[in-house]
Amino acid sequence: MADGQQMMANPYEDLEEIKHFTRIVTAFKYY
Repeated sequence: MADGQQMMANPYEDLEEIKHFTRIVTAFKYY
């Protein structure tokens, strides 16, 4: 059941990481 809880929590964590990563990539594009 621990894996199931991780699966539920991961999408939100990944979304935050993707947002952060996108900001960094966007910043590099504009520099």
